[in-house]
Amino acid sequence: MIVRYYCTYFDQNYVPRALVLLASMFDHCKPFRLYMLCLDDATIEIVRKLDHAEVVPVRLADLEAADPELAAAKPSRSMIEYYFTLTSAWPRHLLRRHSEIDFLTYIDSDMCFFSSPEPVFAGIGSASVAITPHRWSQENLELARYGKYNVGWLGFRRDEPGMACLDWYRERCIEWCYDRLEGDRFADQKYLERFAELFPNVVEVPHKGVNVATYNVNGYQITERDGGIMVDDVPLVCYHFHRVREVGPGAFRYSLDGAAADDDGVLCRVVYAGYISRLMAMVEKLRPLFPEAQLSGSVRDSSARTTWEYRPGGWVDGDPTLTGWDVDSVVSARRGDWPSVMAPLLSSAPFGEGHDHNNAMSFAYALGFAARGRERLSVLDWGGALGAYYMTACALYPDLSLEYCCREVPLMAAAGRELNPEVRFVATDEEALGKRYDFVLASSVIQYDRDWRGLIARLAQATAGYLFVTRTPILEQAPSFVVVQRVPAYGAAYQSWFVNRDELQEAYAAAGLELVREFSVLESFPVPGAPETGQARGFLLRRQD
Repeated sequence: MIVRYYCTYFDQNYVPRALVLLASMFDHCKPFRLYMLCLDDATIEIVRKLDHAEVVPVRLADLEAADPELAAAKPSRSMIEYYFTLTSAWPRHLLRRHSEIDFLTYIDSDMCFFSSPEPVFAGIGSASVAITPHRWSQENLELARYGKYNVGWLGFRRDEPGMACLDWYRERCIEWCYDRLEGDRFADQKYLERFAELFPNVVEVPHKGVNVATYNVNGYQITERDGGIMVDDVPLVCYHFHRVREVGPGAFRYSLDGAAADDDGVLCRVVYAGYISRLMAMVEKLRPLFPEAQLSGSVRDSSARTTWEYRPGGWVDGDPTLTGWDVDSVVSARRGDWPSVMAPLLSSAPFGEGHDHNNAMSFAYALGFAARGRERLSVLDWGGALGAYYMTACALYPDLSLEYCCREVPLMAAAGRELNPEVRFVATDEEALGKRYDFVLASSVIQYDRDWRGLIARLAQATAGYLFVTRTPILEQAPSFVVVQRVPAYGAAYQSWFVNRDELQEAYAAAGLELVREFSVLESFPVPGAPETGQARGFLLRRQD
């Protein structure tokens, strides 16, 4: 039989997923060889201990040593953007180094095989390059601007067109590979749309059973037949579990909507439940080697855990390690999150899970309370990033006319004007505070102001009705203190207050505001060495006059 060659990459947070992928390949893909690019030391140690003849672990440092141009791009990218850059460089490296590889298939590490891929390779035939369409379902067509093709399954042959295409792909990704939509570019993905235009012998993978995922599954009938899973009339070959998250002990979010979300359907009952069972078993199997194994992360945050540092000395000015919010990497990260922000708003899915849904419902209550009896509402969203709350408000209250202004730092405001032209974005306090608004929103914002009490006073003056301060870390006992929040996903670090409840009450009372209702946002922020854990709270306030 023909040996099939595959490659993937992952870090320690995706080890359980990658090993479930490997187990599924032993079930359905033999004979094969899988090259695993291990993105940190913990991962390479775990993979080496597997000692499977079919698996070839490679350290990221070895790839970077062999490709210095790739390594040189690293400082200019966030971690996830650098990972995206690897998608082209990694298979090119293997094809250049291993003459025995005739055709190499790249697969994302959160794939899982359900049947033999041989029908897929039969459909690819002698093509030099194989790319997989998203095959967007109707309710996801809005997301098609992020790419006709998905990078979850790519194939390259060792021939002149295949290598020329892969060289071009790597060059473009090293040149520009950012987690945002910019013209005809988005991360490593939209470059695929140029392949057939620039190179001969490029095919779309014709098999519908490849790369089935949340973005296309509602376009298919998923059934059981003769012990297997069918996608319409063909076998399910591999499913892309790219949005599976553990949101509590034994509780998982699938991010499905529409017919696909039916708990009694084959998709949830067999495909997802079976995958979750394998993931949880793998985590337990890994415990002796890797106690930190977990399933709550995503590709975008798996290597980007927020860390906190307690600063007993208080707020410090002039710290060169603190970037603040007005930096390109923050804007890039928020742009990259935009599709996942928009997805639930364009469907009947929950507004996120856990604290995300709780926060959305708290906002729904506050906005609805302020809008009682009104057909039109003026809103100031202080620190509202790209205007996600505006989109949420439109989804919640489609008949409410909104005059919406968002105060942001200059870089974020510029990006917001592009993504959300219906919102007025301003980048100075003078522009934002030149009038009064019916409703002022300050979500996850007052804690980042050195003078948070002064900010509450200014926002109180800006509202003619209500101020909603939410997602603020509140302390019940300890006096307010300062922490440093470092967010690798944003490539940023900044100071933040954890605010004592009594001090907050004194501040809003002094500003002429009274409490209408308090909200629990279900987020907590433990900080090593800090005297108390902050609990995220929301406060709907109104002017007393």
